[in-house]
Amino acid sequence: MTTAYPAGIDSWSNPGPTTKQDDTGFEHDVVHGNLNDAVEAIEAELGTDPAGPQATVKARLAYATQQLSPTFTSVWLSGEYAGTPRTSATPSTNPGSANTLYFQPWLCPFDVTVDRMAVEVVSPQASANARLGVYTAGSDGTPDSLVFEAGEIDCSSGAVKELTISQSLTGGVLYWLARANETAAVTYRADSGGNPRSFGSTTTAATASPIALSIAHTYGALPSSAGSFTSMTRLTTAAVYVWFRRA
Repeated sequence: MTTAYPAGIDSWSNPGPTTKQDDTGFEHDVVHGNLNDAVEAIEAELGTDPAGPQATVKARLAYATQQLSPTFTSVWLSGEYAGTPRTSATPSTNPGSANTLYFQPWLCPFDVTVDRMAVEVVSPQASANARLGVYTAGSDGTPDSLVFEAGEIDCSSGAVKELTISQSLTGGVLYWLARANETAAVTYRADSGGNPRSFGSTTTAATASPIALSIAHTYGALPSSAGSFTSMTRLTTAAVYVWFRRA
């Protein structure tokens, strides 16, 4: 009675409806002994409290990965803000086109409930508005389904614009932060360092990796589906700062 784990992966045959408990290889004590040994080996490999301060082991691994980046703050307390990593000491601005839905990737560091979503309007425009929301990533990593729409911000004055929300986000999950523009004249505070990057470029000759995506969208409520990735435009402009406040 033994297990190959963790040096190897066990390969046992499953009993069928006519298998007897004393059939060779399926003896009752052998089957239970193998399972016991495997479970004990897994426990020894993971150790006690493998999730640590996070809700799951998956969330802890995602959190640890984020800590490898100097652009991520290791502590996110209640009432504090986190979001688009800042890679430059001198922020930039980023304009948007009218009737366009923008997406930029964000990896949630751990399970968290957020109560604010915000951007900073730098160049306001009279009677202009914008909508903010969050989308899931599909199996190929591209924007997929609407998680929630935070609501509409007033872009007629320059300031940090916050929307009150109550939303749980899952640690280790890639989300796409969405912004729908009503007019092209509004610009937002952005990171001149170009972070965050997404998943590379379509050609090996490209000089810059895309950091955001856009797709045509008549201004209004955010669509339930992000749309076809083949219809999206890859962007290399500065990433807009999007912040969440932890509840």
